[in-house]
Amino acid sequence: MQNRTGLTSFQQIDDMLTQLNDEAEGKELLRNKRGKLRKITGTVVFILLTLFLLTIIASIYIDKLNNRIPSVFGYSFLKVESASMEPTLMTGDIILVKKSNNPESLKEGTVVCFYLKDGRVVTHRIIEIVNEDNNISYVTKGDNIINSPDDELLTPDRVIGTLVLNLSHSM
Repeated sequence: MQNRTGLTSFQQIDDMLTQLNDEAEGKELLRNKRGKLRKITGTVVFILLTLFLLTIIASIYIDKLNNRIPSVFGYSFLKVESASMEPTLMTGDIILVKKSNNPESLKEGTVVCFYLKDGRVVTHRIIEIVNEDNNISYVTKGDNIINSPDDELLTPDRVIGTLVLNLSHSM
């Protein structure tokens, strides 16, 4: 066969096809590596999320076993059990409470959740701060107009936390 100048020979075409195949195989290998990396990353993320959720569940379970209010990262969900805080909080409302890092420094007007001396949990507002011999305590009262101030002073050691959000009214 006669080779004309300027025309592509069969050998050149074959070389180009080989080069294209090699490039395609390289891209396929790269694609496979990326796919494997995505799969490994997905598996690792899944395992970490599962461990995270199991840790939270274990923490809640341990709190329940020890008769403590369960909290996750210092936050707890509580249900309002009475009408003492109406109209601010209605009976049955679900509230988000944040653990107070310094319950000795709460301010007047703060809505707090706390344990009564008999162990019941109450949500009321601080209406007065009492400082006797450098011992801080709080006078609390529900927002309902029929309420009078609570009989017992609230001591910082019985504070569960402060109101962050009323979930029943935020949705």
